[in-house]
Amino acid sequence: MLKSMKPSLSLLCFPLLRAVACGALLICACKPTAEKIEQWKGTQKGPEKLRAAVRDVSLDMPLRIQAALALVDIDFAGPLVDDLLGLHEADRQEIAQGVAARVLPEMTRAGASAKAQLRAKDVLFGLREALPAGRRKEVDKAVVDWLLQDWAAHSTGDHSGLKIVRAVGASAGPALVRAIAATPSAAAVFAGLLGQIGTVEDRDAALNHIEGLLAKGGVGVPMQTLYEAIARLRTARSRALLLALAKTGFEDNRIQALQALALDPHASSVPALAKMVSSSATARGVRGAAFQALEAISGAGTLDAIAPILATDRDEVVRYRAAEAMITCCGKAGAAKLLESLSTRYSYAEADVADLLEKDIKGLGKPVLPVVRVALSSPKWIVRVIAVRILGDMGTRQDLTAIRRLAEDKTVLRGWPRGSTVGSEASRAAERLLRRLGDA
Repeated sequence: MLKSMKPSLSLLCFPLLRAVACGALLICACKPTAEKIEQWKGTQKGPEKLRAAVRDVSLDMPLRIQAALALVDIDFAGPLVDDLLGLHEADRQEIAQGVAARVLPEMTRAGASAKAQLRAKDVLFGLREALPAGRRKEVDKAVVDWLLQDWAAHSTGDHSGLKIVRAVGASAGPALVRAIAATPSAAAVFAGLLGQIGTVEDRDAALNHIEGLLAKGGVGVPMQTLYEAIARLRTARSRALLLALAKTGFEDNRIQALQALALDPHASSVPALAKMVSSSATARGVRGAAFQALEAISGAGTLDAIAPILATDRDEVVRYRAAEAMITCCGKAGAAKLLESLSTRYSYAEADVADLLEKDIKGLGKPVLPVVRVALSSPKWIVRVIAVRILGDMGTRQDLTAIRRLAEDKTVLRGWPRGSTVGSEASRAAERLLRRLGDA
């Protein structure tokens, strides 16, 4: 009886065999296959499964590349790149090259839609850091060449053409030079990129093309576009060319050349620009444009060049423009130099002082107050009166004593209403300051 109840070996083994078999089936069901990867592209949890497949080092490489391409197809290229950058170098480069090999032809395929081409361009740019150096260089060249075939249409998308060319760097320079020759209407854009990433040789080559266009009258391209392109190359030779163009020719073109030069402010341009703004023979419009270019160059050299104009030019309009340029150029330092350079040989209308001197100085805000306080002790009446008036509008309680001290200053203000003195302006300034402080 007991012998008949003893379990047979087959009965004992059956549950174990069934468990092993079920486990094997479960593993087979979860393991990615080519068919499953295609199915996952259309499911809610598919993206995470595909990303896991890309990261799975136990999978055959063709399946991992297929999963990566599936992520590209469903617009998950960004997460794909994040995953690639976390892989071992050899795996990362092999998968990235596999994706690039499939995507690159799509960017240039004649029948591809604009959307598909832009997406391919964006994917290729995203893969840059994952590609080996040699392959990256090839892909960079292909992308840049494609961008420059039709810049307006091709430079949009998730990664702009400007961003891509800047990232590619100097190796894109020769293509940009060719693009200026092929598409002069976009010369300013391409020259701007060359000015940022191009070698001196490439920028000089671009300038040669632009000079050729100028010699032919622009060939349908506005002169202002070509002048801007010259400025954006940012070389000594480009600045010298713009200064030469500003000296002769039609006034409008001279003005445009100077406006372009303001885009490339450089200390080496100061002497030539100062000569233009200080010469009464310079046409008024050209003189104004020269001021615009000059005030874009910040530094003591610019202030030293403008100060004599402020102090001695016979034209009142030019003197006030010089004052504005000093503030625009150099802020607080400009205000100090302006007050130091004002001359007492001229009359000053109160309204002009308020609108053309005080307003610009006050526009610098509280940081300029130390400069104005020093000006209270200037030997020049015009400087003292400007100082008390500004402090009346902007000063603090600590300024009240110094302003009141000047109330006894009997110096007559030339150009002001009859009877006006530094002292009378100081008294009014003190009253304004008290009202502001709430003590009146």
